[in-house]
Amino acid sequence: KKEEEKKEEEKKEEEKKEEEEEVEIIQKKKVRRRFLTVHSTYPSSLPAALLSNQIEEEAKMVAADRLSVATAVAKNELETFIYTMRDKLNYGWKEYVSADEKEAMLPRLQACEEWLYDDGDDETKSVYTTRLNELTSMVKDVRVRYEEDEIHRPAAIKALESIANEFLIRAKTDLPDYAHIATEEKDAVVKACDDALLWMREKMDTQMKANKASNPVVMSSEFDARRVALESIVRPIMNRPKPKEEKKEEKKEEKKEEKEEKKEEKENAEDTKEHEATNDDAAAMEEDAGKKDETAAEPMAEDK
Repeated sequence: KKEEEKKEEEKKEEEKKEEEEEVEIIQKKKVRRRFLTVHSTYPSSLPAALLSNQIEEEAKMVAADRLSVATAVAKNELETFIYTMRDKLNYGWKEYVSADEKEAMLPRLQACEEWLYDDGDDETKSVYTTRLNELTSMVKDVRVRYEEDEIHRPAAIKALESIANEFLIRAKTDLPDYAHIATEEKDAVVKACDDALLWMREKMDTQMKANKASNPVVMSSEFDARRVALESIVRPIMNRPKPKEEKKEEKKEEKKEEKEEKKEEKENAEDTKEHEATNDDAAAMEEDAGKKDETAAEPMAEDK
């Protein structure tokens, strides 16, 4: 028994030791914050002055690349212009350039082309731009003749003719939409349109008789100005809105209401008269009845 008791005591002591070992002692940690100075060093970095110089050099190289590209573009534009103008003077614009002008222009184009492949092969952008502007100014009149005759003047004539015909039809029509416009005003519209069309045909005939290789007699801007002037006359007349009919209908309704009110007043007056007459008749009948009663009562009193 003593041995068993010893063993139990030993077991209990071992269990206590194990429990004590499992217990963790937690201690509170104190945190202290301090500002630290950090010195950064780059083993491969450049000095500030050298780095600034390198940045400037890079910017210069970028600008030089851009200028080189712009110079190449200017040179290409000049070369393209020479080829294009030579082709147009010989074919596309040949009706609009005189023989003397052609003899003067073609050699200048040829000389510029030769210079471009010789001394001008490595020139600056400004030089190429100046050459291009000179050649553009040289063919300016020929370009204007062609564009006026083929593009601008036909469009301006078409616009003027369209406006004049449109308002002629509207002024001569009998549609109810224009019934509120006076005849004199419609006649003024017709006259303005006829005058514009007559002027247009005269100018077209004059231009057709002129030489295409000379500057235009009539510019497209003149047809545009005549169209604007015509529209300022005819549009305010033909686009005038109809007078509102609501006012007339309101007046008619007001007159009807006035008539009805007068009619009701008359009827009310007649009703009152009839009512008064019936009242008078009733009163007279009551008086007559009273008199009869009185006359009937008197013999009865005498009998008594």
